[in-house]
Amino acid sequence: MSSGIMSISGLVSGIDWDTTIEQLLAIQAQPINLLEQRKQKNETKLSMWQQINTRLQSLESTAKSMTEKKDFLSRIATSSDADKVAATATGEAQPGTHIISSITSLARANNYVSGSSYSSKDDTFGQGAGSFVINLANHPDGAKSITLTYGTDYSAATTLDEFRQLINDHTDNDGLVNASVINDGSGANPYKLVITASNSGTDYSITSITDTSTGLVMAQGLTAQNCVFTIDSISITKNENQVDDVVDGVTFTLLDSGITSDIVISVEDDLATVKSNINSIVDSYNDLKALMNSVSSFDEDNEIMGPLMGDGYLSSVRSKMDAIISGSIPGMPSSAIYQSLSHIGITTDGSAGLLLVDDSELTDALEDDFDAVADVFCEKATTDNNSITYQQRTLDTEAGSYSVVVNYDGSGNITSATIDGHEANILGSLVQGKEDYNEEGILLKFTWPGSGNQETATINLSLGVNAQFEKEIDFISGTEYLEGEIYWAEDQLNDSIEHLEEQIEDMEKRLVKKEEILRNQFTQLELAMSQMRSQSSYLESILG
Repeated sequence: MSSGIMSISGLVSGIDWDTTIEQLLAIQAQPINLLEQRKQKNETKLSMWQQINTRLQSLESTAKSMTEKKDFLSRIATSSDADKVAATATGEAQPGTHIISSITSLARANNYVSGSSYSSKDDTFGQGAGSFVINLANHPDGAKSITLTYGTDYSAATTLDEFRQLINDHTDNDGLVNASVINDGSGANPYKLVITASNSGTDYSITSITDTSTGLVMAQGLTAQNCVFTIDSISITKNENQVDDVVDGVTFTLLDSGITSDIVISVEDDLATVKSNINSIVDSYNDLKALMNSVSSFDEDNEIMGPLMGDGYLSSVRSKMDAIISGSIPGMPSSAIYQSLSHIGITTDGSAGLLLVDDSELTDALEDDFDAVADVFCEKATTDNNSITYQQRTLDTEAGSYSVVVNYDGSGNITSATIDGHEANILGSLVQGKEDYNEEGILLKFTWPGSGNQETATINLSLGVNAQFEKEIDFISGTEYLEGEIYWAEDQLNDSIEHLEEQIEDMEKRLVKKEEILRNQFTQLELAMSQMRSQSSYLESILG
């Protein structure tokens, strides 16, 4: 430290006052050093909590991406002739085979081509007063049209390419048509305007073009076609060649209409991908667990404690994570074949609590009941009445069995509803669980059976490991609640660090003052000794 006061040389006294002051200040600075050490320990703890939070959120993100069976499960679709029909499947697909016995036609869009040709796309095309109207009378959303008017949208100076751009950019052209200028390579005038429906199928076709202005002489070129094929003896007609709403979870892409024999689409369980999904959860959990073990352990050989050893918040997080992986799946019916991770070959080692996967046992479980393994990880809802069905939940919804009563009038409108005897919110045809109850946030759909005035159902909701991780970590780590372990741990450490910094700053200010006082005192001492020596020399000279 330096106060700006002149350095004490000790020329009179022979004492090195600078060193003396430094030593005195060092003694008085020891409390500051202790506070700095405490601050550093708290900063280390804070860093550890931030790392734990990062791994918690990584685990939550992995789990959240697979809380629903359609995202967790994986199935493979193969085609006996992929050059004619390609197929893919999601986890929603059911294993089995489907036969495509005929493809009558493939879907295509129609177009209109100008009868007039031009030498360049930058040519004008004889515009005059009137309009150019593209009509799509069969559109599923109602009749559509695109109208360009001479003098408003274009003029006599508008070129063929500019007119093309005007059509594409028109406010009424919301994905309806696409205009282009084509060079057909013929003679001196190879350029023509082509207007094509943006979507294939007759529903989206251009039905006519009414032109009273341009002289382009538009005429239909390609006619619109639907995709028509037969699958499992049922004739299907679609506007597109990629079809994903015929068989749940399976997408067919029809490529060739000229088939002469049945095409077999086979859907099978994809064990390898599901195993990979499971291992991603296991690895993410083990990363978190290993870090928590490391920061709370005791090194007996070196007698070093982990920075979070004995931390109550960490113990709470650990207990919640352990309960998820070791307990039975909440809400899982007693009749379920698999009730916990251990039932499918996933256990913990005795010491570190890390998850271990017995690949052989997991494979057997997947082969025995593919969907039941998914229930161990995902949410699952069942109903005993198809008039009342599960739609979704929130993170506040608890697993369990719920008794639902829906009352309705003669037109099928819900008049009142209860869940477990509690009044529920009515949202049109939806019933929603209210706050402060286990059913909070659950959303159910009522489908009018056509008669009666009341329907009842039992909805059973189970939350697998992934769903539990998402729910629990959102509370532990999220900022919405401001009461989870991460929030309190970091909040208290930040407060402590701030308080220590204030103490250190105050003590350092007092130490600077102390240094100023010491230097002033020792300066005065040197001056006094110098005066005494001068007086002594003076007296000696007189007495001598």
